[in-house]
Amino acid sequence: MNLNQVIILIAAVSVGYVALASWNSNLYFSKPILNDVSCKKNQIKEPLWQEQSAFAQDVGKLLAYVFKSGYLCTLGEAWRSHEQAEIYAHEGKGIVHSQHCRRLAIDLNLYTKEGEYLKDDVHYKKLGTYWESLNKKNRWGGTFKQDDADHFERNI
Repeated sequence: MNLNQVIILIAAVSVGYVALASWNSNLYFSKPILNDVSCKKNQIKEPLWQEQSAFAQDVGKLLAYVFKSGYLCTLGEAWRSHEQAEIYAHEGKGIVHSQHCRRLAIDLNLYTKEGEYLKDDVHYKKLGTYWESLNKKNRWGGTFKQDDADHFERNI
């Protein structure tokens, strides 16, 4: 992914769109979610799109920090249907009311510049600390009861 593609992706995410892309072809954008139909049980105080936009801006800052820190990364899951969240919860791999359902969570896959995939939490800790410093609503999965170091979310 080149710098122009990162800028396009960050801009798309910051306005609440999901970019579906094959970097050898065109970008395709899905419509934004303007209400909270996917996770109805969780109540929020601000309109969801405002929280999604603030989250996306922080994700942009986090991505810049990842690269500045000498890592490479790919984007993992950023949106999850409620049905998929139920499947993951049943399998013990997630929770039913995941912030992914609200487009308020993203998983990042870290790599060295040589392309080695980094699974160890030690590589994510610095990023998690930075993420939580951006906003008091930001939470890093490395501090969860069930460690999820590649997970970054906004808790509203």
